[in-house]
Amino acid sequence: MTTLELAVLEKISEDYPELRAVLDDLKVIKREYSGAGSFTHFQTLKNRIKNIPEFKRLSLNTVVHISELENGLGGFLEVSECSPEMLELYTFGEELWSGKVSEFYFE
Repeated sequence: MTTLELAVLEKISEDYPELRAVLDDLKVIKREYSGAGSFTHFQTLKNRIKNIPEFKRLSLNTVVHISELENGLGGFLEVSECSPEMLELYTFGEELWSGKVSEFYFE
């Protein structure tokens, strides 16, 4: 997992603390860049997240500012059958992003 992906998941877990218990267990099985964002797919967990709906979209409630983008990134984590399935990061407007990240911060 990239530093950015882990930081975004940690930020999401501030609103969903039950997610913290599984962050170390997440394994990336596929990563795609669309030009307007990225999709990071995770292997299904054996130990599911407790106290979270079976299917849910956990939103990042802040903007990720990165040096490569003027408007930053938004994101969310798709949870399926109580297991993180896919992290999506997306640009705002029509800005394109290659996936490169030099520096980032949340605001």
